[in-house]
Amino acid sequence: MEEKKSTFSVLFYLKKNAPKKDGTVPIMIRITVDGADKTRSAKLSVDPARWDKVKMRVKGKDSYAQQINNVLDQWMRNIGAKYDKIFHREGYVSAEKVDNAVMGVDIAKNTLLKIFKEHNEEFEKKVGKTRAYNTYRMYCDVYNHLATFLKLKYNRSDIAMVELTESFITSFDFYLRCEKDFKANTVRLYMVPLKRLTAMARDNNIIPIDPFRNFVAEKESIDRGYLTTSELEALISVKLPDIMWEIVRDMFVFCCFTGLSHADLLKLTKDNLQDFFDGNEWIICRRRKTKTRSNIPLLEIPKKIIAKYSEYGVNNHVFPVPSNSKCNTLIKVVGGYAQIDKHLTFHMSRHTFATLMLTKGVPIETVSHMLGHTNIITTQIYARITNQKVSQDMQNLSHELNSFEESLLEKFE
Repeated sequence: MEEKKSTFSVLFYLKKNAPKKDGTVPIMIRITVDGADKTRSAKLSVDPARWDKVKMRVKGKDSYAQQINNVLDQWMRNIGAKYDKIFHREGYVSAEKVDNAVMGVDIAKNTLLKIFKEHNEEFEKKVGKTRAYNTYRMYCDVYNHLATFLKLKYNRSDIAMVELTESFITSFDFYLRCEKDFKANTVRLYMVPLKRLTAMARDNNIIPIDPFRNFVAEKESIDRGYLTTSELEALISVKLPDIMWEIVRDMFVFCCFTGLSHADLLKLTKDNLQDFFDGNEWIICRRRKTKTRSNIPLLEIPKKIIAKYSEYGVNNHVFPVPSNSKCNTLIKVVGGYAQIDKHLTFHMSRHTFATLMLTKGVPIETVSHMLGHTNIITTQIYARITNQKVSQDMQNLSHELNSFEESLLEKFE
């Protein structure tokens, strides 16, 4: 794409409404780029009778005129040089950028992609320790989308943080939704890293106003899938022709009865299996995602799965867990064999656990603790109250209100 120079001009004029005691008035500089301008003092004053408005210089050839005109010529050369430097470096120029450059403020050191790249490099060092690889990959994806967006929308390789506006945020949001065709919740997720960077910039006084302050991302409700008890039974009992399919099925079922995520299952070691205060075997661990403590009593099915793979764990790990992508691929195949007409993902096991526990009457506070949630609101999102539970509750209520209903029915006869 060919770079197009912006409309650029520099004007000198007199600020006649602010005369000095000696009768001279300040000379002002107006830098205009594409219709937007920045004004500042030339740090000079002149006798207004000596000023040539058309030539924007002092009239005459005496030393007084030459001295002031030489300074104005220096201003003009300096401003033009700054404009050219910014244009060739970034492909985009604004009046504010030229003005900052003239005054020695290098806003280029605080640019979006530069700061984003530095952030990702620091984040990568924490992967496997305090940060997850998938989160790092998501940050890299957002960085790449921003770089493409800047080139397509602004024909620029980067943008100064101080140039980020609400318009920029909404334009990027529109780009992700309409040009990349991402779902609303994916866009919400992709806006999180950008919002975090602008918040950091605001806290460090890099930008005066957070461009996200009035931004509201569109949200779509998600029907979080889960398996019913009959579907779970079908999954457990189905005969599978491949050992890897069987492993993935068993890992999925284990998570359906423990609420562990794939990341938590992957790092589960025999040290996490402990006899607890009640004499029963528990999983005692911290969630990889939130570092929240999660204590889960083992039911009989998980115990049997642990026993089945007791000789297959490596480096003290409980299970030979395949990668998340392989688990997600194969659990769909397994679901087909079990004749489950749902789009299975490995994370659905966690939803199933929460729903199963609530259906069986386990209090939501207990379920929240086992899931390792920091906020019970999260549990309410994950855990659905099934139609089975609703039906059961209404039947119980019906028995209690029987006599009351009968008395009301008599009034309708």
